[in-house]
Amino acid sequence: MPEKGLNILLIEDNQDHAELFYANLGLTVYRGARVVQQQALETGLICLRERPFDLLFIDLSLRDSTISETLDRLSVLNAPCPVIVLTALDDDRTILNVIRKGADDCLPKSELTDTLLERLIKLNLDRWQLKQHLVQSREAYRDLYHHSPNMLGSIDVRTGLILNCNRTFA
Repeated sequence: MPEKGLNILLIEDNQDHAELFYANLGLTVYRGARVVQQQALETGLICLRERPFDLLFIDLSLRDSTISETLDRLSVLNAPCPVIVLTALDDDRTILNVIRKGADDCLPKSELTDTLLERLIKLNLDRWQLKQHLVQSREAYRDLYHHSPNMLGSIDVRTGLILNCNRTFA
């Protein structure tokens, strides 16, 4: 079953492409998702900061942003949800570059189908949830390590240097 009340931000300036997205989404188990569409990168990013979203779908080429500008923004976006880039460019180099710049996934618009969209949403929501659990687990371990009453640390056996230690050890 899909998550209740899924919120999606769609940054897409081509209304035909947005309608294709809506039509395919309507054929998935996520058809009840609330979608907020923005047509410009700047207004979309403002919207992302103001409201919580479960997913961000963003067109790579927007009227107010060149492809390289959009990619540069992705690398510093630090979005609070998975970022999936939609692109009209269907080549491996572009897709890999999009992922390297910080997107969680990339989907060529020519491959957009209801089945692929549903799988993509599920995969990215699951992966995001696992990533959040990993971050929480690391933070809990770090707190346990640093606040332990026992002396904990690591020493390089070759040099004898302390590599790290907890507060008790220090």
